[in-house]
Amino acid sequence: MKFLHKYGTRSNEIRRAKKELYGRLSMAVAAVVFLALMFLITQFRPRIHEEAVTGQQESDFRGDTLTDPRQINFRQQVDAIVEEYNSQIGDGVSGPDSVELLNKAIVLQNELIQSRSGDIAARVDVDRLKELHSIRDETMGQYLIAQSIRQEEEASKVWENGDFAEAVRLLNRAVNIQSKINEQYPLSSNSNSSRSLQLISQVLVWQTQPIAEKADRLKDEAYQLIKEGQYAEARRRVRDALNQQILLNEEFRQSRYASVFRMRKFEEAVSEIDAAQDVTSVTNLIKEAEGALDSGNYQIAEAKAKEAETLQMGLLDKFKDPNGQNEELLANIQILKDTAASMAAFQRIQSLRKTTRTALQKRDVETFQTLISEWSRESTVFVRRYKKSRLLVEVELEEVEFLQKLRSEIPSILEMVYNNLAPVSVGDNQLLYKTEVPQALYESVIGLNPSSQKDPIKPVDSVTWEEAQNFTHMLSKILAKPVSLPGRSIYTAVLGETNLQLIRSQAWSSENSNRLVQQCGQLSANASGFHDLLGNVAEWLDADSSYKNQVVAIGGSSRDSSARLNSIPEDLRSRTERNRFIGFRFVVHSKAVSE
Repeated sequence: MKFLHKYGTRSNEIRRAKKELYGRLSMAVAAVVFLALMFLITQFRPRIHEEAVTGQQESDFRGDTLTDPRQINFRQQVDAIVEEYNSQIGDGVSGPDSVELLNKAIVLQNELIQSRSGDIAARVDVDRLKELHSIRDETMGQYLIAQSIRQEEEASKVWENGDFAEAVRLLNRAVNIQSKINEQYPLSSNSNSSRSLQLISQVLVWQTQPIAEKADRLKDEAYQLIKEGQYAEARRRVRDALNQQILLNEEFRQSRYASVFRMRKFEEAVSEIDAAQDVTSVTNLIKEAEGALDSGNYQIAEAKAKEAETLQMGLLDKFKDPNGQNEELLANIQILKDTAASMAAFQRIQSLRKTTRTALQKRDVETFQTLISEWSRESTVFVRRYKKSRLLVEVELEEVEFLQKLRSEIPSILEMVYNNLAPVSVGDNQLLYKTEVPQALYESVIGLNPSSQKDPIKPVDSVTWEEAQNFTHMLSKILAKPVSLPGRSIYTAVLGETNLQLIRSQAWSSENSNRLVQQCGQLSANASGFHDLLGNVAEWLDADSSYKNQVVAIGGSSRDSSARLNSIPEDLRSRTERNRFIGFRFVVHSKAVSE
């Protein structure tokens, strides 16, 4: 396009443009061909010359015709030396002397090659020089490797005999000989860098193993000294052990004994042994405090526990506790300290609890109300001040808080209970509540009324067996006597003989109640003085192991006929069943609650 713009687009102008373009291309091709020829000449001329020179000697070393007497003499001397070397080898002589002959031959061969500086060296002379080097390296390599192996074997024997320094010296000589083969005689088949590394590694092991064993021995001795009570000497030994390990880690970093893991173990040993005397003191102080506590020397027990606490806190400040064992021990010491410190207060609380329960058992309301306030106050202070005392669980805070809460209602509860108890002919000193528990009594004790039809005089209903058990538990705190649900033996004993005539006069059934629950004690009592043992609401009995997880509701209800009540019906129920026709009554055991 350039030429078209220059010459135009007419046919004659196009011809002129093509002519000029072809001329330029021809010149470029000619230049490329010329440069290629020059390159080939420079590359192949030396080789052609060399082949021309060496063509006369391709078949044989002596085929290279030499005219220079000096060069001929070099070859002759080399031949003579090689013959002498072969002779020695044939006679079984091999060693430095043989190698010296080869070194002379190598020197002469080099001089021969250098003397032909004006010519290109014959390939046969270069190959001959390489051959001499190879023979020399192999011969010397065999000679030296035998020495190296011998030194290694001798070093092993000396090591087994316990002369560690001499063993390391001999093994280092084996290393040096192998290194000499590798560096000075690389063409030898015995040049082996892997063997050098193995020997160096073994030297490192032998250098460091005694140091590591000494460190371990010193550490073990330190622990043994701790058992013997020699704390100062133990600390000195373990620090010597740590210094040995520091030496390994700093000066022999490639050794397998120079590890962060080993260093950590020795540092931990130093910490343990530094702390050992205080640890022993803490252990002894704990034993002394426990002994004083058991013997009633509470002040001594508290003092010993405080001293142990101070030492243990110091240990936590100084030393690491990765497993939390020292913190756990400190917590136990603080429990011991609080227990000892709280003993006097606990004894006061026990005395108040005893006298308060005695007042409840005697129905001495005035004394009770005075004592319960003091008991509550002392218990509250105890819980706030001695949070870690073992005696905390024996303070029975639940009981005192319950009694304090019902302080004003307890006189009426005592009157409701004691005015409605009658003795039971079976067992010793047992009193049964004459009627089913009325809603008023249940609500006074528990604080709520689950009954389907609210009426304070009607029996409480819709209580589960578990709720009935809880009622007896709480009432026992108020009476300071054991309270429970009646068993079958008590129930049948107070029920006595029954017949339809008695049932119609003593029990609420479907025939006289309109199938509704009636107020407690409205019908006449039976011969034992108890009301509503049959009918009205069925009653929970105490658990019977023969029924596994089920319990018995006995006596039937106002929904049952007189005939069914006469059969004294028993129904197995779930402990958690809530039924509007089931209530309960309770037994009070005259024996006081155990102190």
